[in-house]
Amino acid sequence: MKSQAFLTKQIIVSNFKNVNFPYKLNFCLTYKCNSKCLTCDIWKINSTNELKIEEIKNFFGHSNKFSWIDVTGGEVFLRKDIIEIISTILHNCKNLYHLHIPTNSIVTHLTVNKIKEILKLKPKPNKFTITLSLDGPSELHDHIRGIENNWTTVMEAYDELQRYENRHFKIYFGFTLSKLNLGKFHETVLTVQRKFPHVIYEDFHMNIAHTSDHYYNNSNFNIGVDGNKEEFISEVEAFRLKKKKIFNPINNLENKYLTYAKEFIKTGVTPVDCKSLTSSVFLDPYGNVFPCSIWDKNIGNIRDFNYNLSVLLKEKIIEELREQIQEKKCPNCWTPCEAYQSILGSLLKLK
Repeated sequence: MKSQAFLTKQIIVSNFKNVNFPYKLNFCLTYKCNSKCLTCDIWKINSTNELKIEEIKNFFGHSNKFSWIDVTGGEVFLRKDIIEIISTILHNCKNLYHLHIPTNSIVTHLTVNKIKEILKLKPKPNKFTITLSLDGPSELHDHIRGIENNWTTVMEAYDELQRYENRHFKIYFGFTLSKLNLGKFHETVLTVQRKFPHVIYEDFHMNIAHTSDHYYNNSNFNIGVDGNKEEFISEVEAFRLKKKKIFNPINNLENKYLTYAKEFIKTGVTPVDCKSLTSSVFLDPYGNVFPCSIWDKNIGNIRDFNYNLSVLLKEKIIEELREQIQEKKCPNCWTPCEAYQSILGSLLKLK
């Protein structure tokens, strides 16, 4: 498979030196969101002047060497041109292996219908994954998300979409661990299993809650570890041990993520060499490029560089920022958006 071979080559190269072009793009399409989360204030942003479809086409026409793209928000499916955007990505990024989209699934029919339309685009041989956000049992999830009956709409979306799962298309539940749901992960899984007995721990992903000025708009929130380190570590380890020792790339990658999450919780320092701004970049809805979803360092806007990421990445500031990242002079984080490719680029150094 050409796309898989290309990604594998990029990962191998990233263990020895910087790749020539980031193989992963974290693309926030919109800050518009119909959630009212207690962990995130994206929904309060008046998101205007977002990249138009012609601009997105221009960007991917020039910047098309990505192997892995996370298309995120806000709520992605609130963009009326989402299908045209995904079609543009699939048409231009010939080496694309993995396309991932998270969703709050608040409007069931919107989520389901848009995903069905994406499936009609036949994103093979790529891996297409959807993450349904689920931060607790029903009442807790609805409380954290600020939307009544959101847990129910997530279940409805899963019920509709699970019949389409195959080796190319996979659905996960995404649990963001914060002070608000600490100690509730196992109960969350059990509530889903009561409705869908076939669901297992491998159908869940866990990530640690973070704060970010330019993305989550929540830098003043108190949702993280602080004085609860042992409780956070216990929750992460309990989940890691529940997952079966199945040998597959995704399971192995998350096992590493959870293993090193414990070290991050203890120290607050990124536990491996970070590959942000080398293996990956973050693009916001307005065309601004950042090293990652956490560090509020605006490198430049693609509108000012003819929508060509390669040109923007030749700016003098890039090497300086890369050195700061290597010296861990950035905010330090352990969010999957950046952690996964950092793990993959440090395979020769990991225990």
